[in-house]
Amino acid sequence: MNESTKKKRTSELQLAAARILATSGADVSQAVAIRPLAKALAKLSGCGYRTAQKHIEQAVLQARHKKHRT
Repeated sequence: MNESTKKKRTSELQLAAARILATSGADVSQAVAIRPLAKALAKLSGCGYRTAQKHIEQAVLQARHKKHRT
């Protein structure tokens, strides 16, 4: 996988993670159950569980940052 393909895939996974987080209705100001969201992302995207977990965690952090800024 070359660098531009990696970046594109990473962007796709991050966008999917953000969508899954948003549709889950999770309150990002509280503890978020990562496991079911990561499983959903892995199933949807075909990536591994650890990769999905990393992207969900990052999506939670980004959502918290956005919520805190507004």
